[in-house]
Amino acid sequence: MDPIVRAQLHRAQSALANASRPNYAKDFIQAVQCLALSDSPSEASFLASNRFAGSKAANFLERGLISTGSVTGADADFDIAQHDFLALVAKRSIIGKINAVRPLRRTQFHQRELIQTERSKAAWVGEGKAIPTTGGKFAIKTLEPAKIGALLPITREVAGSRFEDGLERDLTRAIATAESTGFIDPGNAGDEFEPASVTYNAPTIPSSGNTADDVRADIAALFKLYQGDIDSAVIVMHSSDAVQLGLMQSVLGQANITLDGGDLFGIPLVTSDYVPTDSSGTSVTMLDADQVLFADEGLAIDTSEVAAIEVDDGIWNAFQQNLAVLRAIRRVSWERVRDNAVAVLTGVNWGA
Repeated sequence: MDPIVRAQLHRAQSALANASRPNYAKDFIQAVQCLALSDSPSEASFLASNRFAGSKAANFLERGLISTGSVTGADADFDIAQHDFLALVAKRSIIGKINAVRPLRRTQFHQRELIQTERSKAAWVGEGKAIPTTGGKFAIKTLEPAKIGALLPITREVAGSRFEDGLERDLTRAIATAESTGFIDPGNAGDEFEPASVTYNAPTIPSSGNTADDVRADIAALFKLYQGDIDSAVIVMHSSDAVQLGLMQSVLGQANITLDGGDLFGIPLVTSDYVPTDSSGTSVTMLDADQVLFADEGLAIDTSEVAAIEVDDGIWNAFQQNLAVLRAIRRVSWERVRDNAVAVLTGVNWGA
């Protein structure tokens, strides 16, 4: 099946599956809102039963599902609610956008995975002749959980009014920023707390310039450098680069590019403002989604009205400042399986 048709079919199937069940993201946010306005889980449950009587939010709080953070697997509806809220993050994040067109290779934390680090090869063999040994190389990979944490202090007045907009906008943006830059930044070598980016120490080539001819040369060089499977390839670039390519479509040929993505010579294109930018420009990455091992344990959110939080101008006391502090914890990790399954074009300043 043509790669573009396959990607379109995947998106259509996902949309159909999501349309066939209720969306509980709003219920999740309402439950957290009640916690932010209350001094205890029991008070939050009472508030939800009055403000959102009969809702899933009230039900979550009544059963104590949300007050202690993530309880994935404990309740089907709550799992859906967490998934739906996390989908708000996925709409912003590079990982979420890639998974929408070319799913990464999912696994579970602490689970041993047999990974093929080098492709197997076949050969023509004469009748009665020995078949040569052409097997690939294998390795055992295990992903350990890494943690992204975010704190969002809001006033109790805001929690009682425009809370849903603030939670969706500010908290999801903070999580998506940390997740996306960690995933795609070629300078992220990783450490004991954060996995290295899929682009770190990957094969790279510098951009040749900013004219239409330079862009064509850059794209050709990137395709040549890439040694992954073309059927599971994705291209990731900064939104500004996509705009420049969009302006050049008449001279580039087979391209269907917008600010929101599209495709480049049949390869799905993911765009994001989270692709790092410095004085030399941005980077454009071509990666094999099937060669990126990925594990995700979801998102846990809880609240506190007595926390002391560190901010730029010192320490704030939530109680004194009349604040509710939301804490989000996301456990996620990834690892590139084969080095040559990712190729990076650096110093991109197309159209500058």
